[in-house]
Amino acid sequence: MSLRPAATISIAAALVVALAGCVAFEQPPSAQLGCDTKLAGHWLPEGENNGVEVKLDQQCRAHFPPRDNGRLPAYDTTVRSFTLDGHDYLVLTAHDVEQILGLATSDFAATAPAGSVFVLRYRIDGDRLQALQVDADFVAKAIASRRIRGREASKTLLVIEGDAPAMTALLRAQPALFDTADTDKAMRLRRSGATP
Repeated sequence: MSLRPAATISIAAALVVALAGCVAFEQPPSAQLGCDTKLAGHWLPEGENNGVEVKLDQQCRAHFPPRDNGRLPAYDTTVRSFTLDGHDYLVLTAHDVEQILGLATSDFAATAPAGSVFVLRYRIDGDRLQALQVDADFVAKAIASRRIRGREASKTLLVIEGDAPAMTALLRAQPALFDTADTDKAMRLRRSGATP
């Protein structure tokens, strides 16, 4: 997916960078999706003082205010997450990604398989959050060499195939899914306000 952030960075722009490459998991890697209360707060992209804040409350309800000079309307969702082997992961639905990034006119959610999700590995250090995308180049090569079951759903979307246990096993067996991801594309946020 050849998406580029706007000149004025926002949470949506940060997610554009973090999700560039667009790799979906056919099923969530964990049936135990929950709420990480450490995510609660008002978040801005690192280095931004006057950007659009995303607010998350203690129940992990997220509010994205209108963005891109009003082109993108406000959007509310619940941010789900899970922990596996000491790593924390954010889980977004295709509908979430479509609404956050303003892709509704592109039928993005319709391209992704029903029930599929997008996963980011994240780490919170104090009031700083860093999230890494799945490495799309690694996945494409692993699919081609049959080390990972998957397919190209469209020119902009790869899908890793399998049920939840298979997805969990994959995360454990293939640390390079995230560890070799381009850290220049990491989403870096800072908590800018009190916990709601």
